[in-house]
Amino acid sequence: MARLLLILSGLAVVVATVSNVTEKATVSNETEKPKDDQKLPFTDVEGYGRIDKAKELTKKSVDETNSMVDQLEKAEVAEMKRSQFRALTRLRGVVVSSFDGVAQEHTENIEHHNKKGGKWRDEHPIKHLATEESDVSHWAFPAKAD
Repeated sequence: MARLLLILSGLAVVVATVSNVTEKATVSNETEKPKDDQKLPFTDVEGYGRIDKAKELTKKSVDETNSMVDQLEKAEVAEMKRSQFRALTRLRGVVVSSFDGVAQEHTENIEHHNKKGGKWRDEHPIKHLATEESDVSHWAFPAKAD
């Protein structure tokens, strides 16, 4: 885009130079009293490469470039969100699978222990409070209470 503006501004200088030469020739021809039927070519055409037109084109170019950059940034953000979502979804799947595996192993260990016939209570007897306090006369009504 910068090259195009450089080329256009170069053309503007050339046209301005040609225009100045034509004006000088017109002024010198007017002093020579040109004939009425003789007209210089392209004198009614608007000059090319005016500064205001160049500024307008430059502003439009800058606006278009800014909008293209904004679109690229939006596309990058969308791609980052997509890839992050995909990665986190995969990670979540791995974590859930891992947890399910641990839970399954734990359940299998419990089942294996029960099939083996090991009874924890047989190896570790428990003194229940109910069996110790089953004789109500002993603890509720002691003989030497009075």
